Amino acid sequence: MFLRFMVRQILGIIEDENFVQVIRVMLPEIIHNPQMTPMVAGFLQRVLDFLTNYFESQMEAGELRRTDASLTAQIFVSSVMGFVLRRQIIRDPLALQYSHEQIADTLAETMLSGLTP
Repeated sequence: MFLRFMVRQILGIIEDENFVQVIRVMLPEIIHNPQMTPMVAGFLQRVLDFLTNYFESQMEAGELRRTDASLTAQIFVSSVMGFVLRRQIIRDPLALQYSHEQIADTLAETMLSGLTP
């Protein structure tokens, strides 16, 4: 399934140690330097646009029930971002106990079960 695949790919990239170092440097910059916000927001918007289009196409095909595709994409991205922050910044032992596969499977299953027609 595409969502599971996508979450696994995202986690594989974002939780790589080099990318985690970038996150650790960027977060304080974003908080203390408002000029950084458009760059990060622009990247995030591209991701959200892609996911919104994906959800809309699945709704048009009857694979998912009709709902706000943009809000669905935002909830999806927020779930992944929340897990990454808990795992890589906060180092939350509860979040660290799960594999990428467990996170991807559960997130996709939860999202899709709530969206089935």
